[in-house]
Amino acid sequence: MRLAIINLVQTPYREPIYEALSRTAGLTLRVFYLQSRDSVRGWSGLTCSYDAAPLRCLTPEPLYPLPLIGAVNPGLIPGLRRFQPDCLVVHGYSYLPQMQAMRWAIRQRIPYLLWGDSNTYKLARPRPWLTLKGHLLRYFCRHAAGALTIGRLNEQFWTHYGIEPRRQFRSPLAVDNDYFRVQAETFRQQKTIQRQMLGLPLDRLLLYVGRFAPAKNLPALLLALEACRQAGVTNLSLALVGDGPDRDRVERLIQRRQLTGVFLFGFQKHSELPRFYGVSDAL
Repeated sequence: MRLAIINLVQTPYREPIYEALSRTAGLTLRVFYLQSRDSVRGWSGLTCSYDAAPLRCLTPEPLYPLPLIGAVNPGLIPGLRRFQPDCLVVHGYSYLPQMQAMRWAIRQRIPYLLWGDSNTYKLARPRPWLTLKGHLLRYFCRHAAGALTIGRLNEQFWTHYGIEPRRQFRSPLAVDNDYFRVQAETFRQQKTIQRQMLGLPLDRLLLYVGRFAPAKNLPALLLALEACRQAGVTNLSLALVGDGPDRDRVERLIQRRQLTGVFLFGFQKHSELPRFYGVSDAL
């Protein structure tokens, strides 16, 4: 079995899946990446032990979020022809190369599975683009062998577009739990010295790890910390690990409210995160 997976960019929570598939007997895997980087999340350049095929993307990175033109890859279809897959897994459906790959699979009579993390909340936002997308998505869902789903709301999304439950296969996002557990425990045993090295106090420490983006609502977390201060809780600190478009907003709020005990560490590599998990008391 020759399996081709089409994805936008390397993501930490899919790497364990791809690595496991690459070690599966009787399966030859190749993952095609449509975008070269994701500077918002800082996921560029992850190392991988499987067959990865990064494709040249003609779209400038600022245009990545736009539908259709967010990824333009003239090398995708020639790459699929050379690889000659028996099956495709297509992550996403909004960009032109994803649609081209599915049309190519339909013409070649090659089965393909859709894979995406959209949920039913998106259905409640009527827009002209969503109407057009709905027609296209129903077409590709009708011809798909099925969909890989990550949860209940995601399954409802695919059902809405015509992939009935019998063609849905649960495939949750993956984390290398053993790695984080072992590494974090090592740092936990050195909590005092590690906190001193990071410039963190020794009182109770809350930790946030993630993007600085509106959807994460970091101001609510900061205002909750302020409420704790006003209630007389003084032995509580907060470490923020990550970066993103809301970074300036967060920093301004900290300064304006004169919040003490908040520590910003910016973006940290995947390998550095266990250190922060190990020295914190709650996530």
